[in-house]
Amino acid sequence: MKYFKNIAFFYHKIIYQYNGVYYAQPLWAVPMNELSKYCHNLCMMCPVVNINKKDASFLKKLNENISILSLPLAEEGFLKKFSLINKIKNKIILDDLVNKYEFIFFECPTFYANYIYPIFRTRSIFNFSGDLTKTIKQADISFLKKLIQYTYWYLDKILLSRRANKEIAFGGNYRGIIRGKYLNQYKLVNDKTISMLQTFSIEDVLTRKPLKSFPVQINILTCQRLDASTNTRQIIAITEKLKNKGYNICWKIIGSVADYIKQDTKSLIKIFKKKIKEKKLEENIILLGNIEHGNKFNEVVDNSHVYIAPNKITGGNIGRVGWEMMSRGLPIISTPLTKRNFPTHKYDCLITKNGKDEEYINLFTYLFNNTEDYNFLSKNASQTAKNHSVEQTIRRLVDHIYYSYR
Repeated sequence: MKYFKNIAFFYHKIIYQYNGVYYAQPLWAVPMNELSKYCHNLCMMCPVVNINKKDASFLKKLNENISILSLPLAEEGFLKKFSLINKIKNKIILDDLVNKYEFIFFECPTFYANYIYPIFRTRSIFNFSGDLTKTIKQADISFLKKLIQYTYWYLDKILLSRRANKEIAFGGNYRGIIRGKYLNQYKLVNDKTISMLQTFSIEDVLTRKPLKSFPVQINILTCQRLDASTNTRQIIAITEKLKNKGYNICWKIIGSVADYIKQDTKSLIKIFKKKIKEKKLEENIILLGNIEHGNKFNEVVDNSHVYIAPNKITGGNIGRVGWEMMSRGLPIISTPLTKRNFPTHKYDCLITKNGKDEEYINLFTYLFNNTEDYNFLSKNASQTAKNHSVEQTIRRLVDHIYYSYR
């Protein structure tokens, strides 16, 4: 395996520091720690916030060979953000980072990527981890603000796509624009799912004991933010219809309101609870709030019988959580996916075509009609997850970069 010399990762989220040690959310700390094994020095260019010991206990330490270049915290408003760009550019030039690093990763979409990219034009790697243009459609803001933001981010995304060449790295089978044409940007690799967002190790993957019979109460699990993109209406509708079909279900939801949602957290949850009560589903839909990864989180997952990902406007991927569920042998009923090699419908998961309520209900009925089908999906989910652990995905990422770049 070839090794990188030096990598810089332009990361717009916050890194935390306690007692001289750097911490990050597991979502980024785990893949970054794995990536750092392939280079002599990995520098994360990001804002840094000091925290206390208690807060640090909920985060994950970054490896010692990961250095941090502290950037200013993002200020609200486009004009203020633009004012930060020159400060960041000056710091990059002053510290001679232009010549120091072999590759520069940009986590996208981010406000800064298009503006910092020209400094590292020949060595830039864009990691597309989300789509803000879709998220903005559901934002709780005025139509005018929504139109302005949507237009800006859409143009921003197109510019990044046009600049991206075959050295791009991203999660899922992203179809972007390269030199004016819509192309599959992963034509160089067979596995079209290279993601830096995996958090489970190959050692964490488990195979469940086969079910001999289905339990009296079927436990459903969903892990996601409770915001406008969650589609809580569908959760209530599916629960009500399954209950009317005679299924005894308990749908547990791990998650809270995202920190970027301006509407009051309590009011959003209150509205959801009100609708649950109106339909008399208090015993069928349980809100667990946010649960950090660990024994308690795994206990909820391992006591569940199926994971359902409701259809969302930001769908098209089972996401990091979906892979985590598969790594625990938990069958998934998923939102529609973009074209990709993994996962596979009725082999290691169940995928709806259009994300309609009836499709979820029909697939649920299929899954809990025959224990052989259930155990087949569960076993294959674990096996597929082994090939998509953090070790495997980062190794493929490194191979892909060298194969496409050199």
